[in-house]
Amino acid sequence: MKMTKSKLILVLLVTSFLVAGVFEPRYLPPGEPMSLAGLIHMVAIIVLLFLWCKTDSSERGIVPPSGAPILCAFISPVGVPYYLFRSRPWRQASVGVVLALVLSAMMTAQYLAGFYLKTHVVT
Repeated sequence: MKMTKSKLILVLLVTSFLVAGVFEPRYLPPGEPMSLAGLIHMVAIIVLLFLWCKTDSSERGIVPPSGAPILCAFISPVGVPYYLFRSRPWRQASVGVVLALVLSAMMTAQYLAGFYLKTHVVT
């Protein structure tokens, strides 16, 4: 099975959490809202989610629903289901939402794995 560009973007998104887990500092200095690594990762997430929405709609030969790429990028818990339900039949969209939840769990697991590697394996 050929990997489409939209699936490759999702693989990059999930992998980015492993990298973030390795590079995020253990503790932030008092008063710091986020680290530089966290800021860079946040920007990467925004770009990847925007690209995923645009690429997926292009692969499907549709115009993305109004505002969907921006919503996916900046408010993904709202934007991804919005995009899925506006671009697919109800059943496919429902499966897509479940898969998005699975991807969220995978991203969390990747982040924790990266953090574990940093704290226990690579010293």
